[in-house]
Amino acid sequence: MIGKFLINAETGALTVSDWLDRETQATYNLVVEAWDNYQFGYLSGESRNAFKQIVVHVEDVNDNPPILQMPEECTTITEFHNHREPIVSVSATDADDNSSPNGRVQFHLVGGKGHGT
Repeated sequence: MIGKFLINAETGALTVSDWLDRETQATYNLVVEAWDNYQFGYLSGESRNAFKQIVVHVEDVNDNPPILQMPEECTTITEFHNHREPIVSVSATDADDNSSPNGRVQFHLVGGKGHGT
């Protein structure tokens, strides 16, 4: 399996090599190893190496729409239904980070018979 990151052996430039999805994985822990005199000194014990850990945090983008959960059936009320008494409850979920605006869901009536009257 190819990893999500590549490093250039000559320049040390770290690049993303595959799509990242914060909802699948939000953090990556990478370990980078650097060698000096590797080509000529490795077999003779004349090269040295060092390690460093890099933590990559993937920021959330608003790439998932909310999913509405509503009753399957129509709801019927009478004209005697009490003012401000709930009729039905709807809910929604969003796969984006709910601690950011991207994953917070709000509801608004935007149309329909009786809207705005």
